[in-house]
Amino acid sequence: MNVLLFVPSLGLLMVKSLGWVRTIPKILLCVIVQVILAVPFLETNPYSYFNRSFEFGRQFFFKWSVNWQFLPEPIFLSKQWAIFLLCCHFSGLLLFALKRWCNQENGLFAVILEKHLKRSSDYRLSSDHIALVMFTGNFIGVVFARSLHYQFYVWYFHSLPFLLWHTPYRIVTRLLLLGLIEFVWNSYPPASSTARILLCCHLAILLGLWFAPEIPAGTKLKHT
Repeated sequence: MNVLLFVPSLGLLMVKSLGWVRTIPKILLCVIVQVILAVPFLETNPYSYFNRSFEFGRQFFFKWSVNWQFLPEPIFLSKQWAIFLLCCHFSGLLLFALKRWCNQENGLFAVILEKHLKRSSDYRLSSDHIALVMFTGNFIGVVFARSLHYQFYVWYFHSLPFLLWHTPYRIVTRLLLLGLIEFVWNSYPPASSTARILLCCHLAILLGLWFAPEIPAGTKLKHT
């Protein structure tokens, strides 16, 4: 289910690049493929299939969670805490979409209304911009995840060097943050001290991405 963390960023990039008319059929194609693959299970037990495939309400064991160990367990398991983190997740995505990801297209609302597409049909998103938006969106989801178990490190470890090298920090700071995160994920068992280190590192990277120098969102194609 961690792939779902990329969905908001992917949707935004598709609308920026293609517009709604060309984006919606591609989304429908993804849905159709999933439905076709699910047919054998839907014929047998549709309730169990949906319930177990998208079990949003499941509880993780507090003792195995690498993050939030400094919280009391009742708070960690509470619905209020889950709702708070979900609000933080959505707020983070919205703020980056409003203030960082759509600046060169005259803002998020210009993207939604497709006004930016009228300027040139030869405009293409840059690979750096695509990777930055995708990885940042996924990283925001990790920062505000309700629980991170050891195997969840694979969600984002590969993107950390890319993200850190887009922050305005000095190289020593980047390497320090990378090393501290690696240290936390290799520390066993989870502890409140390592959870605090992980949270501080995550927030530092998120802050660095917020104040990072802007990179070109796209380029004009040259025709020969």
